[in-house]
Amino acid sequence: MDFKTIITDVLVIGGGLAGLCASIAAKLRGAEVTLVSKYELGRPSSTFFSVGAFRVITNQYKVNDFIRDTFESGRYINNSKLVEVLAKESIDALHKLKQLGLRFKIYGSTAYVLTHEKITKGASIIKELTETAKTFGIKMVPYAMTLDITSYDEYWVVPIWCWKEDKVLLTVAKAVIIATGGIAGIYQRTTNPPGNIGDGHVLALKAGAKLIDMEFIQFFPFALAEYGVYSFLIPVIEGRIFNDKGENILIKHNITSISKAIERSRDLLSRIMMKEILSSSKDYVLLYVDLDEENVAKELTSHLNIQQPLKVAPAAHFSMGGVLADVHGHTDVPGLFVAGEIMGGIHGANRLASNALTAATVFGFRAGNKATEFIHDIHISIDKFSFQDIVRRVKEILSRCSGTINPQKLRAKLSKYMWLYLGPLRSRDSIQKVKEIIEYIKLERHKIMISTKRDLLNKLELENSLIIATLLAESAYLRRESRGAHFRLDYPEEIRDFVNVITVTKLTKKGKIEVFTARRNSVFGRINGLDNK
Repeated sequence: MDFKTIITDVLVIGGGLAGLCASIAAKLRGAEVTLVSKYELGRPSSTFFSVGAFRVITNQYKVNDFIRDTFESGRYINNSKLVEVLAKESIDALHKLKQLGLRFKIYGSTAYVLTHEKITKGASIIKELTETAKTFGIKMVPYAMTLDITSYDEYWVVPIWCWKEDKVLLTVAKAVIIATGGIAGIYQRTTNPPGNIGDGHVLALKAGAKLIDMEFIQFFPFALAEYGVYSFLIPVIEGRIFNDKGENILIKHNITSISKAIERSRDLLSRIMMKEILSSSKDYVLLYVDLDEENVAKELTSHLNIQQPLKVAPAAHFSMGGVLADVHGHTDVPGLFVAGEIMGGIHGANRLASNALTAATVFGFRAGNKATEFIHDIHISIDKFSFQDIVRRVKEILSRCSGTINPQKLRAKLSKYMWLYLGPLRSRDSIQKVKEIIEYIKLERHKIMISTKRDLLNKLELENSLIIATLLAESAYLRRESRGAHFRLDYPEEIRDFVNVITVTKLTKKGKIEVFTARRNSVFGRINGLDNK
């Protein structure tokens, strides 16, 4: 295996919207930027598969309206400073994207990207910004899995495995921006690319940063459930939904408007649909949506070659929790920044519709700008530095195994349990089932067979998935109430005074995770009786 050392001012991990915005911002300020992506540049990002919608302030939709709606959706546990920045800078961020070649049309409080793409409208955003980044001279490394992160004096050493070529880049950077997206890819049903399993969250935790609100996963009610078809989300405005008994679910559960439910309470709609599925006589029974909007129906049926009624079911869509950071995406670890979905605190207990791409853009640009300021007086000298310890650790991480179990089989088992027992409906018993399957898979790991580079990549993703699943299970257990996207069957009510943050503070070398709860305004405090023993 070949090892090569490269030096850069700013290393950006992640090639989605946030990573591209951060890279471009840093480059425009004079920094040398290297961007790495685990898969093909840009394509396997949530933005690529999105509908390309941005929430922005307008003459009719003021800053206070934006802030109010975001807090209401987040059930009032959002970070107020982050929300204020998001609202005030939403339209400026859109103008920056326009300057980079994108075009938009604003309807009400939402700006939609103008594109010829029929289904994956966000693809045009990623394609345009990726080409712009290349034009600006940003070094881009595809098919690159970040293995570890270590701080030395004033700079970072980050080993990156280029898994298609089977070589390792020992990357030395003055600042690191992690923009690897969310964690919804650990679920069996997800609108996310399967690689979105929390690689960046694990890296940040290893580097000493803290994670918050990991229990909050948003489930989009209408995602395709057609056999052999990607779980595209369907931007329904209005329609009719029927269960396997022919009952109209909207009438049955007193839902008057799909569009309002999608925008403000998609968590409630997802729970209703999940209950309908679980109460079906067939465990694979899905729901059908009869779309009234002919244009959407025609696009779906023609592009995907499917017929109405469309089979749909909820799918893990967005993770509100993530890395604790300030308004510039700077964590409490000097020189380590985050941007995009990985950044915790913006959305509280549930994200408001169309806030995802706005947040990725606003805080992507901010992180890139601040990282460039941070590195101003840092000078890298590695002449006398030895990478022997890192090389030895990397060789251990990338060692092959001659077992009998395909790592994908174990990952599939984990994702199935996450969907069934830590999905839209949760309880103490269901959370315990997830913990048990995690322990079972940990015991089975020594039997993994690694004969190809892809097997090894799958094994690395499985390791990160196990850590993320543990964090999610522990956080969900500690939140003994229902709030936003987190619903406990055994604690079905929102507790007004339980405005706590559940924080992951440490991941030890032996894999032990420390989680505790604290008041929202005192992240580092403790509340007696709620600590995870």
